[in-house]
Amino acid sequence: MRRAQGTLIMQGIRDLLTPRVTKLIAHATVTSDVFLDPESKYEMIVENAMEHMHATSDEANAFLLEIINLPTKKRVRGSFKPRCARACSPLGMVFSHAMGAITAVIVSAWFHAAGSTTSTMAVPSAIRWKDNRSYGHSDGGRVGVIAAAKQLFIHLNARYRIKQPENEGDVAVVHLTHGHYALICTLVREALDAVITGHNSSGSPDGDRYRRYVAEAVSLDDYLPKRRQPRRVPGGVHAGSRCQRQWGPGGAGAGGGSVGVVLFVSLYCLRGVGRAAPSPLWVIFALTRFVSLLVCHLFAVVCVLPTTVWLGSEIWALHRLCARPF
Repeated sequence: MRRAQGTLIMQGIRDLLTPRVTKLIAHATVTSDVFLDPESKYEMIVENAMEHMHATSDEANAFLLEIINLPTKKRVRGSFKPRCARACSPLGMVFSHAMGAITAVIVSAWFHAAGSTTSTMAVPSAIRWKDNRSYGHSDGGRVGVIAAAKQLFIHLNARYRIKQPENEGDVAVVHLTHGHYALICTLVREALDAVITGHNSSGSPDGDRYRRYVAEAVSLDDYLPKRRQPRRVPGGVHAGSRCQRQWGPGGAGAGGGSVGVVLFVSLYCLRGVGRAAPSPLWVIFALTRFVSLLVCHLFAVVCVLPTTVWLGSEIWALHRLCARPF
């Protein structure tokens, strides 16, 4: 009976959580809200559980670790024992289901703009699109990204982010964050990988996709226009898109996007420190690498040096050092 009651509570939390996940992506104004890291997802689940249950954080966490009966659409004849799992398991799937629906919309729109589909694109074409990240770092790839962004915001009921042309000869402008652009590139690259290898990698854990998403965001830091650089066209519009380069509340804006990447990724990597008591040597080594990363990149920004490759390798090294399994 207790497990059945837990199922009903879980469903109430899920009904509260599901629309909020899609709204967070649709109305995101900072990159960190577009694709939550695994720990932030769990924190969002806890907050919704507290609201639905009118409970404290400890009580919500205790419930999420309880075993409940998983809801089933149809009971198989002769089967009387329902499947069981911790309450947090089906709630975590809310994010995966939302991303699955988004993936279908984005991939279809990008491939249509490229004049192909996932089933008809030839392997050599997919390889060419992957070279130098042309799927998002070239004029043709950017056309696909903008088309995908339009369909994404239509799907998420955020049409206000698409500004239709007012004068003849103008183009529609899509208002998106650095993170939206990176998310589209991440999902398109997964689709291209599937075309090349014949295996779909989108079924991998969300933590793996989040690492690929961070890598795409870092690679876009030098590609997307910055306000400190001459604007490509009047109004700051970059070939049909206006990108907001802010990584978090109070974080670096368009004039400090590179430093924002460092802070955003480094803080994500260091979030897991509290999950276990680290040794003093580990703390010293982690802080040394973090300070070195920040100081050297600040110097690179001042000198306008091309340091994208170095930055990506340092961030990955920091992630491997600090990340904890979620």
